[in-house]
Amino acid sequence: MDARSYFLTLHQHSHGDIPGLGSWMLNLPTPEQMRVNLPGHNSIAWIIWHIARGEDWSVNTMLRGEEQLLTRDDWNRRLGLQRLDWGPGMTDDEMVELTEKIDLTALREYFDAVTADTRRFIASFDFDRLDDPLDVKSRLALAPEALGPGSEMVQRIVESQTTNRWFLNVMTLSDVYLHLGEVGHVFQMVAPDRPKV
Repeated sequence: MDARSYFLTLHQHSHGDIPGLGSWMLNLPTPEQMRVNLPGHNSIAWIIWHIARGEDWSVNTMLRGEEQLLTRDDWNRRLGLQRLDWGPGMTDDEMVELTEKIDLTALREYFDAVTADTRRFIASFDFDRLDDPLDVKSRLALAPEALGPGSEMVQRIVESQTTNRWFLNVMTLSDVYLHLGEVGHVFQMVAPDRPKV
């Protein structure tokens, strides 16, 4: 299996196209469960939004140097939101507000649109160029609001990356798997009798 096929297999597993964590993250929680805000935890709706927003920003702004789907295709209006960031510095109150406002049907559609867009990018991406230099500061300048207020630590981490590898590996796979575990933890608390997956 080559690098592209391996990446796509992991992406399909994490994003719900083949049986695995992503499929139940998107399909098993009820709308009410997705909006539950437990103290000290993110809601499931927020986590799904955060995954999609981070991937949209990473692939389109940082890797392609192009406009994000969020603004290009008017997703904020569809989602019922006004935020342009992907939430790394968001406060608890802001997370609760987003959870209450977000349109869950549009959220699933946005997640699917970002997923399909990433796969189109990967279809022509040269995996031999994972470690080619990337001008991170100039890419960040294309969407300076994407990190949002309160995200200084994350910004320092992002600015320390100098190649394609981190933005592809972390923001489309590793971060997704990390947050799937978070969804599982939250879902277990809001639905302790849920079917085992």
